[in-house]
Amino acid sequence: YFFPLLIGTGAVPVQRELWTDGYFADIAMIIGGVWLRWWLQAAAAMSNMGMFVAEMSSDSFQLLGMAERGMLPEFFTKRSRHGTPLIG
Repeated sequence: YFFPLLIGTGAVPVQRELWTDGYFADIAMIIGGVWLRWWLQAAAAMSNMGMFVAEMSSDSFQLLGMAERGMLPEFFTKRSRHGTPLIG
């Protein structure tokens, strides 16, 4: 986030009241036009989806580990042929 923030604060006048959610997309539109705004929003959406999938994967492995130690019901111990948790 350092370089986009550095570029954004250097390219447009800093008005603190405008810096709310989604303002990076507005700065991208000011700097590069509509195509850069869409590209930035798509990259942010993909990043958020990746973080969500990583969190859900981590949580499912925690459920699997707890079930293997006997802290949760045994049906959470089911794994796919790749070794990933099925139920969790």
